[in-house]
Amino acid sequence: MQRIIQAFRKLRRAKESGISLVELLVAMVLLGVASTIVIGLFLSATQTVSMASAIHNDTGTASNVMNAVSKAIRSGTTVRVSGAPNAPALITATPTELVMYSLADSDAVDPRPVRIEFTRDPTSLQLVEKRWAPAAAANGFWDFTAPTLISSRTFPGALTNGNVFTYNTAAGDAVPAPTAAQLGLIASVTVEVTVHGDARASGTPVILKNTVGMPNLGFSETETP
Repeated sequence: MQRIIQAFRKLRRAKESGISLVELLVAMVLLGVASTIVIGLFLSATQTVSMASAIHNDTGTASNVMNAVSKAIRSGTTVRVSGAPNAPALITATPTELVMYSLADSDAVDPRPVRIEFTRDPTSLQLVEKRWAPAAAANGFWDFTAPTLISSRTFPGALTNGNVFTYNTAAGDAVPAPTAAQLGLIASVTVEVTVHGDARASGTPVILKNTVGMPNLGFSETETP
């Protein structure tokens, strides 16, 4: 009986003594390891989501720019301008600026050309689009001497690449900056759009490149994705 009483007393003292210092240290180490793993997984997941979001935004921005520019170029046309019949479709052609005549968004029943300008702003690197409408002149001519500005917009997102526009002849020869005499020889325009909105979230920029032909000029249309 005495032994049984002593055994209960030892068990009671063991329960009252709690955990030892070694056990506490082991528990703290295990908790620290588990916390490190959980935090690492959380940070990795957050970074992955941020990267995916940045790439999605950059892709959308680049696509909007490419679609707008390609549509205008594809509808490029020569026009009978007062004082210069059959003026070339391209008016100004540089690596960062394109001014041209186009039938983009024109009425199929009563097509009217517009003058479209795409310029990359040297400070913000954003692409700016402006459109002007001509005045109708006699004998089927169009008067662009004092055109009316009908729209202006700036696309979001900086274009970080050097050359946005490269010009090509019907033979496929690239002409980076055509002279006035070469404007009528341009059959297609290669457009390159590079967008890298948040370099911290995504280390890889989004790059879209497309060669757009101008079938209204009578050249063979060439387009590559």
